[in-house]
Amino acid sequence: MRPTLPRVAHISAGIGKDHHPPPLAKYLPQHGVQLETFLFTEENFPARSKSLSPRMAAKIPKMFMWDLKPGYDFYLWTDASLTFRSPNAARFFVDQLGEDNDIVVFTHWSPSAHAEAEGLRRELARGCPYVGARYADEDLEGEIKALEDDRDFADNAMWSGGAFCYRPTPQIKAAMKEWWYRTSRFHCCDQFALPHVLKNCRVNVLHLDIYKNDYLRWIRPLNKSCSQVTQHWLPPLPVGGQAHPTVVPEAERIHALVVHQSSNTERVPIVAELEHRVPGLTRVEALMHANGVVGCSRSQKSIVQRAKDEGWPAVWIMEDDCVFTPHFDLQNWIQTVHQALEAGYQVVVGGSANGQQPSKSQIRHLVTVQGFSSCHCWVLRADGYEAVLGVDETVPIDVAVSQLKLTKACRVPLIARQLPSMSSIQHIFEDYTILFDQAERNMLPFLSK
Repeated sequence: MRPTLPRVAHISAGIGKDHHPPPLAKYLPQHGVQLETFLFTEENFPARSKSLSPRMAAKIPKMFMWDLKPGYDFYLWTDASLTFRSPNAARFFVDQLGEDNDIVVFTHWSPSAHAEAEGLRRELARGCPYVGARYADEDLEGEIKALEDDRDFADNAMWSGGAFCYRPTPQIKAAMKEWWYRTSRFHCCDQFALPHVLKNCRVNVLHLDIYKNDYLRWIRPLNKSCSQVTQHWLPPLPVGGQAHPTVVPEAERIHALVVHQSSNTERVPIVAELEHRVPGLTRVEALMHANGVVGCSRSQKSIVQRAKDEGWPAVWIMEDDCVFTPHFDLQNWIQTVHQALEAGYQVVVGGSANGQQPSKSQIRHLVTVQGFSSCHCWVLRADGYEAVLGVDETVPIDVAVSQLKLTKACRVPLIARQLPSMSSIQHIFEDYTILFDQAERNMLPFLSK
């Protein structure tokens, strides 16, 4: 007799035309479970637009799926921006519950609610458009006080609300009701309260990146807050504190500029964080063109032209999808660049998705390369200006620069990567994470001891 497969209700929700979950056809069929998927939108669920915001209305299926669709062994929630990467995803979550756990969750990039709150306060004070539109009038201090008033609760972890799976135990049902109370009472960012409301439940925390794992696929631009954009790559902020930019002596400064299309609000928080990490960073408006490759090339070449006209010995160019990795330290990076330029390198790349023909250099953290992929973070020496200004604009700028007979080096481990996001050139969602990982691994053996 064949064993009965566990019955799993998979639920996602999005209220509002710009927030719908992907259609059923976009979800891979799942093996090893009896799975039924329920997608809630304003077309089949009361939007309650007179009393609730779309975000709050979508939290009803998120927190009360056990009540909306009773009778299942397990309940699996995925955010409207997530779909299955593997046909074994649902079974993976069920297996992670095992016999003893009530719920399985993903870890969050912030180490605690206090640390995330500090980052949120910082971005609100800066006027970050994305954060302000979502959280400007939420009761953040009330939420933090609720945590602090519970002397038996230690705020030493934060969990993602993007995906989780549970069995509908009495403890879970009580926790979900408390979760709704907290988000409606204090703050709509439900992740602040999640560890606290689950304190009486048996929780298995997956120490996996919710954006990059073998089971789920993120399918939309990462509209993450200014603090969250870099916390995804950087070591977490200390509880109650914030990172401070390194002060670099004036004599060691290199003019740093970032290409940014001001109408692209998704990239605003990314640029704001770059400005925080690189004091004096200058924004340069992107030059738009029907051919995105041409627009990108002209934007970068306009910076090189400015560097040439103003007599800069070198220029550091970034794009507005650049995020720093945990290996980034401003003073260390500037010193490495100076060493490289003095040693004769004309191009120094902070991160590459393809280090072509790597070989050892005599400079710590640098690998000599013949070519590279991605001009999201690179430095060009003055004697390379003319060559770059003469490249064919219809060729991607990284390819064109790689083809020039300039001496090039890549910083390893990488100090910068491209954030997975909607490409302004390809007009599709691009995630080069795997390529950056592979390039870094391939170049590591060529580091000088």
